Amino acid sequence: QDRVLDVGCNTGFLSFELARVADCPVIGVDVSERMVTRADERLKRGYAPADASIGFMRADATSFPFSNGSFDRVVCGGSTPFVADPLAAVREYRRVVRNWGFVGELNFFYESEPPVALLEELSDRLGTTIDPCTLDDWSTLHREAGLAAYDMAPETAEQASDAVGAASVDRVV
Repeated sequence: QDRVLDVGCNTGFLSFELARVADCPVIGVDVSERMVTRADERLKRGYAPADASIGFMRADATSFPFSNGSFDRVVCGGSTPFVADPLAAVREYRRVVRNWGFVGELNFFYESEPPVALLEELSDRLGTTIDPCTLDDWSTLHREAGLAAYDMAPETAEQASDAVGAASVDRVV
């Protein structure tokens, strides 16, 4: 049975869904003790199946307390851009995934440079610097971390819609 690490788990939404849908053990990690506490509270309130093997802990994405190759899958739902050293984080994802395992990230990127004022306001509100990344930036980062690309990006909105069932997709970038 695959073991999954959910990086930047926040309140545990993705962790709960992975445990439910994939029926596998999941460990969610987040740098915020507050988010880990909230995920634990949700776990106690029954957000996960009763027989699910799921746990949460505080951990920095650049230095996990796990042995090399501890997980079959590492997923990250968009927190990598908020890590002070994204390359160190992705290298850490690679370290804890087994050989021929899978690292999956959901990251946003910009097709064109956003206005500086927007980035400054967003950075101020989030309390961290937001560096705009292109798709090439993400590809380079993952390649430098030693990961091979497996492109699953749909070519058309219809393919994306088929892939997610009844979801509505207006545009795929």
